Amino acid sequence: MATRKKASEVINNSSANWRRLLDTLEGPLRDYLRESKGKPISNAFPCAVACRVKGCRRGEQYMSLLFWDHYEDVRIVFCHCNPLCRALVRAGMFPTTPSEPSVAISMALLDFIHKSFQAGTSVAAGGKTLKAFYEHRGMPDTSTIDGGDLDPFTKGFKAAYKWYSVLREKMDPTYRLQYDAIDKTPRNGLLLFIKGHLLLSLTEAAGSIEATESGEATGSGVLEIDLVRFPWQTMPSLLAKYNLFIEGWPEGVPFPGQGDKTKTIEKLLKDQLRDLAGDEEIPHAARCSTST
Repeated sequence: MATRKKASEVINNSSANWRRLLDTLEGPLRDYLRESKGKPISNAFPCAVACRVKGCRRGEQYMSLLFWDHYEDVRIVFCHCNPLCRALVRAGMFPTTPSEPSVAISMALLDFIHKSFQAGTSVAAGGKTLKAFYEHRGMPDTSTIDGGDLDPFTKGFKAAYKWYSVLREKMDPTYRLQYDAIDKTPRNGLLLFIKGHLLLSLTEAAGSIEATESGEATGSGVLEIDLVRFPWQTMPSLLAKYNLFIEGWPEGVPFPGQGDKTKTIEKLLKDQLRDLAGDEEIPHAARCSTST
């Protein structure tokens, strides 16, 4: 009797599929970056590949391609020598799923969102902004993209951004998040990042820790706290325990505040780390910086 797969199994399988795919995309991405550097971005996509291998198997896929100012539905022809995802990346588009994608997003747009995220805008907000911008420009109903089964501006957009960032950082470690101006006090809130994805957000306005991924609240695992009484003195042990670090906090300066909610906070932190890590070990590379 078939049983429904656990959410963790689905996440782990998806992560493994993405990582296998990324190993095949470095070459096409390197070619695209070399040829597009310093040039205007083209919104034209070559819908067919030129394969000169006699008897090579061909396939086709109907897809929605999301550019910065519009989206379009196209029929893409690919072949065994140049599989669909490789053809997409070679032409400047990144798929939203690792196999048989029906939506792809401009990598130039993902780079723009990456820079926007560095400046403080969440990835989820970037996807929603793109959808609103399409509608503002009078584009057709965005609910028809991908047959209306999925909203590519939320889950699909975050997946494409996440795995495109992993691929870019794999090829160039300097692509990772960098913070130019870091407020060294927690008065405006604290942001904890894991591999470029917002994991925890302590905001003064909301007065809560929100378990998030890419800046979008999950709707669960929210722990209400009082920032004034937040047990900052417990943070060093938590960070050390999970091999995290705080970027920008002065060395030797203790965390202010009092209170004791260590166990609850630790459980939330641990659960979210495992959810985001998927089939991997709990990440060793993390960033924790105060918001500006």
